Amino acid sequence: MECSLEEIRQIIEEDNIETTLHLVEARMEKIREEIRYRENILHNSNEFIDRLRTACQLQKKDPDGEAFDTYLLTNMSLEEIPEMKLFSIRKHMENYNINDTSINFRTELQNQCEASGFNSSGTAIATYHNNLLEQFILKDCDLELGIRIDEDSTGATPSESAKDTAEKASSCGSVRSFGGFLAATAVYMGEYSNMINSYVSLLQWINRNGFEVCGIASEEYIIAPTESSDQKNQIIKIIIPVR
Repeated sequence: MECSLEEIRQIIEEDNIETTLHLVEARMEKIREEIRYRENILHNSNEFIDRLRTACQLQKKDPDGEAFDTYLLTNMSLEEIPEMKLFSIRKHMENYNINDTSINFRTELQNQCEASGFNSSGTAIATYHNNLLEQFILKDCDLELGIRIDEDSTGATPSESAKDTAEKASSCGSVRSFGGFLAATAVYMGEYSNMINSYVSLLQWINRNGFEVCGIASEEYIIAPTESSDQKNQIIKIIIPVR
């Protein structure tokens, strides 16, 4: 076990078994904290790699490899959205622009999630508590941004179980359920300002196929605006609940 020079000095000066025990225990806790920190980095890196692989597979659906301002990488379809737990923050955004606000918002969300003892497990999901398409039309937006929680590896302290950690976060109103419903979905690639066209196409598809919108829209960021310097490389899954 590695010890700092200060820890070695204390052991030599004290020459006391109880003092040595406390020093070793403190050092072991530091090692455990370092392991948790490294495991979290590895976890987040693996999650990002998975999303990059998904993005590559989706882009291969374009046989010409061309980039379009408005482009659906998948056909519009029905999908059962699995139920999951999200750690989320909801804000009233004035003069909303996704490219200007998403970096700070995502950073704040990630920091609060980690401070509550959770590891994120998946993509970010934005939910618009407005009428459909208003995020493209109005200056202000009621936006909730969440990330999926991996409840099997919450990063709780040894004295705090995963359940206790979840209950603590839930009491602050930051954890909620998402999914467990039928949705019309489509995957879009391109600049966010042009995505309204894909929303309209998806709504037309819903009406043509005899379905009815029964909830607010969400967007799953496979490649988020914060993760690409070129906005045309953003890949976003549109999710509209239907019945």
